[in-house]
Amino acid sequence: MTTSAADRLDRLIEQFLNHNLLERGLALNTVRAYAADLNRYSVYLHERRFTSPDAVTLDDITTYLAGLLDRGLSRASLRRHITVIKLWHRWLKARGEVAVDLASRVEAPRVDRPLPYVLSPEDVRTILSRPDTTRALGIRNRAILELLYGGGLRISELIGLKSSDLIPTERLLRITGKGDKERIIPLGRQGWRWLDRYRRHSRPGLLRTRTPYLFLNRQGKPLSRMGIWKIIRKYAPDFERVSPHTFRHSFATHLLEGGASLRAVQEMLGHSDITTTQIYTHINQRYLRDIHQKHHPRG
Repeated sequence: MTTSAADRLDRLIEQFLNHNLLERGLALNTVRAYAADLNRYSVYLHERRFTSPDAVTLDDITTYLAGLLDRGLSRASLRRHITVIKLWHRWLKARGEVAVDLASRVEAPRVDRPLPYVLSPEDVRTILSRPDTTRALGIRNRAILELLYGGGLRISELIGLKSSDLIPTERLLRITGKGDKERIIPLGRQGWRWLDRYRRHSRPGLLRTRTPYLFLNRQGKPLSRMGIWKIIRKYAPDFERVSPHTFRHSFATHLLEGGASLRAVQEMLGHSDITTTQIYTHINQRYLRDIHQKHHPRG
């Protein structure tokens, strides 16, 4: 990169800092913090030999941020870096220096986000075994529990599931998630076994009028969120922290513990950003640490 090109990038950073100090009236210490983060980003851009900020791609930005994490930067510090970089790229777009504000697509990690509560496989088996499957509603409830755990469904996805969303020949479910985003997920043999029993033996007795929705209550109406919550509490009264979402967390964690890739789990959960799925790697690490401490002589 030529000296003039490097000078141009540095000049744009300096103009941005002056804009925040003089025009926006930000505190001097705030602008100094902006400067420290942007100077670090500038070094990276210089090393990549960029001649214009318009040449920077989303992959370049995420690679830089991933490098900060690899070097041990805390999640809180990473959030600050992301905020400053996003502000600079937004300012560049407003100035006409770049055609597209790619940095706006970068999501900051949540700070101090507590790890989700996860059931052990043994706890899941205990809860799944509790519905009385000699009765129609018991079969329905077992099918619901199997889908929450076996498919990792959100409660909204479960109550919105329609008969037409089932692909029995392939043991697949067509799920409509957040933002009406559609995904296809597999369901295991046990899940399909109970789902098929519900469809054949329980649902016809619950049906009062024609409805496309799969899971029905005693009145033949689609189950509500509260209805699902009551089912969970009925079969897990001794698990105080269990909610419908607990089965989704357990689904993801147990997949990773079994060797599934993070990308595969992301696809099955319907996460648009893999950083959302990454929290389950922390749970998996905690699980492995606990196993090591319990079973290794030097644990």
